[in-house]
Amino acid sequence: MSDHSSPLKVFDNRLAFWSLLACIYLIIRFAFTQWLDTLGAYASYGFEVVDVSIAGFLAGHTFLKYFKITRPMLICSVGSLIAGFAIFRIAGFAGIQIPFDLRGTETLMFLLLVAPILEELIFRFFLWQPIEWLGRKPIIAWVVTSLMFSYSHLHSIWFVPKEIHTFIVYQTIYTLFLGLACGFFIFRNKSVAGAILIHFAFNLGFYLGSL
Repeated sequence: MSDHSSPLKVFDNRLAFWSLLACIYLIIRFAFTQWLDTLGAYASYGFEVVDVSIAGFLAGHTFLKYFKITRPMLICSVGSLIAGFAIFRIAGFAGIQIPFDLRGTETLMFLLLVAPILEELIFRFFLWQPIEWLGRKPIIAWVVTSLMFSYSHLHSIWFVPKEIHTFIVYQTIYTLFLGLACGFFIFRNKSVAGAILIHFAFNLGFYLGSL
């Protein structure tokens, strides 16, 4: 009897620790944002890399199962590309100031590489798993992580000049829908790779809209 129950118990223990780690992440990420920023320009990214790495270790060999890509994901990425392009152009038509220099190499690196990969690993893997475990239903994790993803973009409104508050609100709205789209592939296929692909295509479309 113990031979059959112990693996599940061990994994539950890992998820309990994982959940605690996720809570610590959320507290530091949103309650101590300015303190984290004082540690360096890239401190928050390093913090997230460490969290994702620990989560990957806790997931063990199952972590690799989250990196599968299917044809529907490739098809949906085209729609995501078009959506990103449209979002940028709509902002221009509405007179919403885009506070990014999309011609800068560093900005492009974060837009096209760091954000799609790291944000998806954080919201669609690191935070998703303990929320699904605690809520017992994948749809709860889908909704909650999408709201968290959207709020992570709204959160900066407390630390930026008022001139770009309109963009922050605009970004909060479209990232909610982006989060739901990315989360769909975790909900349906358990594919973080699909979420990364959709996010990358959206950001690429956003960049192309600026040209």
